[in-house]
Amino acid sequence: MMCTIHDNSLTNNELRRIEKQTQQLYTQHFGRHFTIMPIWVRIPPGQAYLAGKPSSASAVVIPVADDLDNTSRHKFMKAFCDNWIAITGCNKNDIIFNAADSRYVNKLNRQMLSRIRPSIRPLVAGKLAFTLLMSKVSKGYLSTSINL
Repeated sequence: MMCTIHDNSLTNNELRRIEKQTQQLYTQHFGRHFTIMPIWVRIPPGQAYLAGKPSSASAVVIPVADDLDNTSRHKFMKAFCDNWIAITGCNKNDIIFNAADSRYVNKLNRQMLSRIRPSIRPLVAGKLAFTLLMSKVSKGYLSTSINL
C-alpha cells in the first residue's frame, strides 16, 4: 500500500487509524491470508499540483488479486474511501485511490526502481530502508519523503 500524502496533512493518530482500519477492510474483503504493508510517502509543500494549482489530494495504491471482479473491487474501493474520509474529514475529491491488480503494482515498482542508476541502486535502497525503519521505530508507521 503506497500512500502519497502532503507533509503535515494527517496526524500520526490518523495515519495509524487508517492503517489499522485498512488492514481490517482488506481482511474482510479478501481473507485472512492477505496482508498489506502501508508506506506513507510525504510530499513537501509546493511539489504537488492539480490543474495548475497546488494540490491537497492524497494518492493511494493498494494491490489486489489479479483479475479481481469489478464488483468486489468496487465494494472494497468504496469502503476504503468512506473510511479515509471519515478519519481525515477530507473532501471526496481529495483522495485518489487505485485498487490495482497486483501484477501491475509490481510492474510499476520495478519501473520506478529502473529509473535509478544501477550503480547507486544499493545505496538508494539502503537509505530508503533505513529511513523507513527509523520512521517505524519513532512514529509507529513506515514513512519517507518523496525527495528521499
